[in-house]
Amino acid sequence: MDIIKKMALSLRYCMSSNYRQYRYIRKLQIFDSDYFQALEENNTNEKGDVLWEYIKKSKEYCHDYVINNNQWVQLADPHPLFDTAFYLSSYFPQGIKQNPFFHYLKKGWKRGLWPSPFFDPKIYQQRSGWSPENGDPLTHYTQLGAPNGLVPGLFFEINWYLDKTPVLYKAKKIIIRHYKLFGSRVGKSPVPVFDPEFYLSQLNDDIDARSDPFSHFVTHAEKRGIQPNKWFDLDYYRLHMSRKATRAEAFSNYLSTGVFNQDYINHFVDQMTGKPVISVIVPVYEPNTSFLNNCIRSVVYQAYPHWELCLADDDSPNQEVKQVLLSWARKDPRIKVTFHDENMGISAATNSAASLAKGDYLGFLDNDDELSPDCLLRIAQAINDTSSQVIYTDEDLIGDDGTRLSVFYKPDFNRDLLFSHNYVTHFLVVATKLFKKLGGFSSDYDGAQDYDLMLKLSEQTENIAHLPHILYHWRASDSSTSINHRQKSYAHQAGKRALENSLNRRNLSVSVEDTDLKFYYRIKFPNRGEPSVSVIQWLEKGSKDHDSQLSLLKDKTQYDNSHFMSVSADQHRDKANLLHNAVLETETDYIAFIGSNIIDVDSLWLTELLAPLLQNSQIGIVCGNFHYSNTDGASYTVPDLANRDCQYFANFLALSSIHANGFHCTQLIHYSNWDFCLLSRSLFNQLGGFDFNLFPHILAMADFSMRAVEQGKEILYTPYAQATARGCNNTFPIVDGKELKAEKKRFQKKWKQQLDAFAPYYNRGILDENDIDRGAFRQWILGK
Repeated sequence: MDIIKKMALSLRYCMSSNYRQYRYIRKLQIFDSDYFQALEENNTNEKGDVLWEYIKKSKEYCHDYVINNNQWVQLADPHPLFDTAFYLSSYFPQGIKQNPFFHYLKKGWKRGLWPSPFFDPKIYQQRSGWSPENGDPLTHYTQLGAPNGLVPGLFFEINWYLDKTPVLYKAKKIIIRHYKLFGSRVGKSPVPVFDPEFYLSQLNDDIDARSDPFSHFVTHAEKRGIQPNKWFDLDYYRLHMSRKATRAEAFSNYLSTGVFNQDYINHFVDQMTGKPVISVIVPVYEPNTSFLNNCIRSVVYQAYPHWELCLADDDSPNQEVKQVLLSWARKDPRIKVTFHDENMGISAATNSAASLAKGDYLGFLDNDDELSPDCLLRIAQAINDTSSQVIYTDEDLIGDDGTRLSVFYKPDFNRDLLFSHNYVTHFLVVATKLFKKLGGFSSDYDGAQDYDLMLKLSEQTENIAHLPHILYHWRASDSSTSINHRQKSYAHQAGKRALENSLNRRNLSVSVEDTDLKFYYRIKFPNRGEPSVSVIQWLEKGSKDHDSQLSLLKDKTQYDNSHFMSVSADQHRDKANLLHNAVLETETDYIAFIGSNIIDVDSLWLTELLAPLLQNSQIGIVCGNFHYSNTDGASYTVPDLANRDCQYFANFLALSSIHANGFHCTQLIHYSNWDFCLLSRSLFNQLGGFDFNLFPHILAMADFSMRAVEQGKEILYTPYAQATARGCNNTFPIVDGKELKAEKKRFQKKWKQQLDAFAPYYNRGILDENDIDRGAFRQWILGK
């Protein structure tokens, strides 16, 4: 009987304790039943008193935390700004007898305890005027602070969060609740310098952390070596603070003051021999203010602090734009603004912004675009490493909420591709002295002013560095000329005039024509006569009607001073040997090669191949564009690492950069094959022809190309010399597989260094996008 009485008394005590907690929390009207139910895994959605259900289960939640080894886990919390796991881990790692929420509301707040990573009582007091006489600060925030949009701490920057997702502005009063239930689970960050994806990559697949990576980070902030983003070394930053601080305090310090004090957040900047000041230039006109804020923040929170941000507003009608600019300028002396009294155009606005700059280099940023956090650090490193006066980067296209839509992987500087269109675009960085020497932007080319500047820069130097990293985020909008080809036809004409004038300054007697695409151009070379050309078509063994086929090609070709001949495969000599000797039998100034599968040609194909050679002596080989009669043919943009075939390897060398950069664009390439090309006899003689001893079957032309490039010659691809091929694969002599494998090995051994770097016009970022390991590609291209 005594045992039964004791059990009854104990049960009564528990009931009375739970009931007291229940009554207290209910009286404050702070319990968020919808939030609790959204997080409650075993929620049956049955009608009943949800608060009472929470009180009864609170010990179970504490138990879950303890058995989770005091590691943060998202529990069914009673309020968006009360994090049970954070509260226990920070103050009661061994657990607590009372309901944690009740404990905070009754006692914890009086000791200055934080209810969650996002609620700092001191910060809230400064921003709201709350005082202890008003009761606990969390209830005060729920009833007064949240409805007024107040931010209760440094670890949740509401304006940042809303600017990143403007559609949520209507939910501003409950935005932290939105983050906890939705944003945290889809990779959103509450502050600019926390990268959820990077943070999670350091945790060895901690499933619990995925529900809210930032809360997990703050809860376990003292764990050394785990960083908030790739470029923020929190341990380094803490050691260089003027006072002793925990890692969480150091992170808070950076968000409040360090970011505006040019404090270093990693050792990379500290150890750099040169620290050039980079002035980021932003012309402003009537942007979406959320996008403008994001643009400015992307500079403010750079990993490299030696920058200044110069903005010129071109008389935006929306006065809020001016207020945004002035507000940012008050926060950081590195931010400089100026305002036009009348609209003067984008070139004038950019020049006005540049006139504010005191930096060594200028970088050009549009008012609704963003830089990646490491952008200026990589630029500064490139300046130190290359001494280049002109630098550009890769970029991606983003939507309103920052979602990546596509990526622009660019080649290293490619003069002739630039003559086709402005592939450089963003992010462009120029030495200030060079920019001033050119007189800045010209209003005569508004709409294509960036293309005009890039053309002028390329006239001054070809020491132009390309950083193959996505360091610029270009926001998609209807006003973007290179995205929406229906917009701004005047910009297309401005670009055409800019190209015409650039070519005139280069003393090139050519004309510029439109293409089927806006903002893409074609250079038309003049007729400089008809030097003699031998056209050699290779015919595979067993080819039928080769005489009629050769006759057809000859009849279709409008070029009088040409001589056609065919070379057929035989069993005594290999292809390279036969073609080499065929050239020796001719006496013409130029030699064109056509593959056996070419069945038709455009009438002016020979003229189009020859014209660039006659115009520019630096060009050694010109390749044309052949398409297939029944298919687009294989794409060589993305390599098939499972294919070790020698033919496939040769095709990839010759076609990969063309396919990656646009087969409709004239461009410099690094390799040629025999299928459809032209070269001069003088170059053939200079290089000693084809090395048919080492490369008898397939790779002799690729080897010839490499030797030509070594001698300072260029290889040009033109889409305007056109031919039609049969089938979708190039054909080669039927040769024993072991022989082809050995030939490929010899080529890879001879050109190991060049293949290791691969073609400068092929961007390896394409591999990353297609989940191809770069190390595996290197093994494939080197034949290991």
